[in-house]
Amino acid sequence: YYDAYKLADVVLQGTIDQEGQSLRIIVRGLEPSENNELFEITSLAHGEQDLLRVVEELGQSILESIDDSSAVDSTQPGEEFTRSFVAARAWARGRDFEFRNATQGAIASYQQAIDNDPTFGLAYARLALLQFGNGEQDEGKQSWALAKEHIESFTERERLKLLGIYNLDIQGDSAAALEYFDELLRKHPAETKIRFDVARAAFEQADFSWAVAESNRALQIYAASDPERLRMARYARNAGDLERSMSESEFLLNKDPQNAAAMLQLALAHAAGGLLDEAYQGYERVEEEGTYAALAEAGMADLELYRGCLLYTSDAADDNRLVGV
Repeated sequence: YYDAYKLADVVLQGTIDQEGQSLRIIVRGLEPSENNELFEITSLAHGEQDLLRVVEELGQSILESIDDSSAVDSTQPGEEFTRSFVAARAWARGRDFEFRNATQGAIASYQQAIDNDPTFGLAYARLALLQFGNGEQDEGKQSWALAKEHIESFTERERLKLLGIYNLDIQGDSAAALEYFDELLRKHPAETKIRFDVARAAFEQADFSWAVAESNRALQIYAASDPERLRMARYARNAGDLERSMSESEFLLNKDPQNAAAMLQLALAHAAGGLLDEAYQGYERVEEEGTYAALAEAGMADLELYRGCLLYTSDAADDNRLVGV
């Protein structure tokens, strides 16, 4: 078995070899450009039940090698991932479903993980965040309460990450979220992906330049993230970088000409830059696509008002209210 992943400024290559009844797992860290070997970590798993211990040890060693921070000792009491191999596999499937935005699959997988290990705090936490995002408030509160009952099972890294996301997305407290994210990145600089969440929190704080900077740093590693490119279009427009906003929107539209969210961001950037004809045409495309038709109508009304035209909006026609002068 062989695969490669890019994490921070390191490419990870892994091999698994059969040695009798055991498995030899080797992970190598390489420089992305030169392919020079930075480190090699190896461990031997004696059977299926021993595999979780080995994977945990390898993960901590890799993170130590990457960010030079003190990795959490997974053998300390209260910091065990899960004792159930079935639960661990269900957890891995859940994370994969989340990465692919398959929410229902992720929820089902985390529930399966919990069914096989009722003390699996991380599974409760991920499940809670998805339930909240799905509008299942009561279920989310119950899952989060159970996650907090088992918070001692979280590594420091996971605790800071999840509490930050919880405060940002569920509590709406971006200031508190930024405190957790700041501590996480100080202690674990390799957590590059969390910078997407730092950018969202900075945007909520109306610090648009900071949002752009953090999103940029994460996109250097996760350049294929279309959702983040869409958010970058919004961050850049609010930060006054209209050229960047337009280029991100156009990049997404080149991949998918029917991407209504990218159409809308491009029209907004055109309007902000005084390209009123282009903006109006963009809003017409958005209206025709339908997903953001109401926003497109509002945008066209704003442009007409700006041009000093008299018009009735579709809503104003109902109450005979003139909205332009």
